[in-house]
Formats: sequence, structure tokens, C-alpha cells
Amino acid sequence: MPTLTTTTPESRLLYLITHIGPGCLADDLDPDLLNEGLKAGICRLVTPVTEGDAVTVMLTALGLQRSLDLQKGGHLLLGVDITRHGLVLNTDLTVEQWRSILDRLRLAKECYHTALSDTLRYGRQRFGDELVDQTIEQLEFPFDDINKASSIGAVPRLLREQFQLTAEHYYILGLHFREDHASQEMWAGRAAEHRLSPLALRRSIEAGEILTDEALRQRTGGGSGIPVLQGISLPFTRWKRNVGGLDGVKKLPRDQQVAILEEITPLVDFALELREAVFPEEEDDA
Repeated sequence: MPTLTTTTPESRLLYLITHIGPGCLADDLDPDLLNEGLKAGICRLVTPVTEGDAVTVMLTALGLQRSLDLQKGGHLLLGVDITRHGLVLNTDLTVEQWRSILDRLRLAKECYHTALSDTLRYGRQRFGDELVDQTIEQLEFPFDDINKASSIGAVPRLLREQFQLTAEHYYILGLHFREDHASQEMWAGRAAEHRLSPLALRRSIEAGEILTDEALRQRTGGGSGIPVLQGISLPFTRWKRNVGGLDGVKKLPRDQQVAILEEITPLVDFALELREAVFPEEEDDA
């Protein structure tokens, strides 16, 4: 490996990335620099299958992404920072670097809850539940985000990488099968095979059979001009569980109880009127 002349942590890791190729031997790399790369998560050691063969080094997914950044833009985007007020640029960008930022922002939106889940899991394993819970409260994370990330965290990382579904899919799998990884894998495979949307996956799990999006449209009158309501029961069920059910609501201040009652009364009234129209015989029996 050529002599290292750079000194900053960023430039040292960048230097390491450029010198890790196929079949790279661990013994050929500077030991201190290799340890930096291992701690930063940009590379990992590969134990040889055959005894006596040398240990090799390969880039991780993070290292590959950094390598791609290097190929696209010529250097890492060290002059870019994200604040609560927006993006701060302290460097001139090439067109490819600018496009790379757009791609990262799109990816950040898609994987926000999965990334939050992984970050929380790492924190709990490394620093403990108490510190993580305090930090969540201090940073004022929305409860729904934490709840969603928690359900996603019940799905193993390897399973997520295997089936390449969306965060919404993993949320549903974690919500329905929190401790049942075998069922998670089975339904993830079915979702991938049948190209099920998150809604179709949830309905399929509830029905115990595959319900494709087309089948759901036929069942609910989709495409027939009949207006349908979807996605009401799951958010309500999730809210009811989070608040502690009826017992939890009874413990809330009276003004909050009144606000909740006012919010759900139109739905309850509509449900009662619909039940009376659909099942008039029940009213007659009463």
C-alpha cells in the first residue's frame, strides 16, 4: 500500500476506500488505518474458507456508497450539512454531486423509519434503554414515529435486506408478528412474490390468504365508481393501544376526554345508522 500522507479522519478513510479492491489482503493494509475503517463501518474482514489462506478485506454497503460518491463527484461531500432550517452548502458542487444530494434526500424519505429503527436499536444495545428513552423525550420525537420504528425493529435486518420491501411492509410485519420471525419471513416472501402493496399485505395477513391489490379493488368496488373507505381501522387500533384503551382514556383530564369524544362521535353515529340500515331485523328483534 502506498505511503499515507493525509492526516484528517475523512481523508484517511477516503484513502482507505480507494485502496480496497477485490481480493485485498488485510496484511497489505496499514494496521491502524484498517482499524479505523473497521470502526467506521466502511469495511469488514472476510475469514478464509480454506485453512491457511489469508484474511481479506472488503467494503461494506456504507463503504461501497462512499466509493460511488467518490466516482460520481470526485470527492466526498464534506462541505454539505443538514440543519433544521435546510441544507447548508460550504463548497461548490458539480452536477453529479448535486444529483447525488437529491438521490440521498429521496432515499432518506424512503428509509427514515427503518434508519430510525436501526439507530434506536444500536443505542439501546450500546447505551441502555434509559438513556435512549431520555434522549427521545429530549429531542421530542413524535410518538408515532417511535412506535413505527419499534415495529420495524422487530423485523431482522437480514430479512429486510433479503426481500427488499418498503418500510411500510416491514412495519406491518413487525406489528403482526413481533416475535415470530418465521411468519415474518413467510409473509415477506409472499409480498415479494405477489408484489403486494402494504395494504394488500395487511389485508392478506388478516384474511390468512393472499389478497392481491386487484382482488382488493374487486372486493371494495375499486374501479366501479363506488366510493370506499380504507385505512381507518389500523390507525384507530394503533391509537387505542397506545393510549391504553378505554381505561387509559378514563385516566385523561376531562377536557381531553371531551375532545376525543367529539372526534369519534361522527364515526360512531355513522356506524350505528349504517348498522340499522344493513341489519334492520336486529332493530325489530330489540
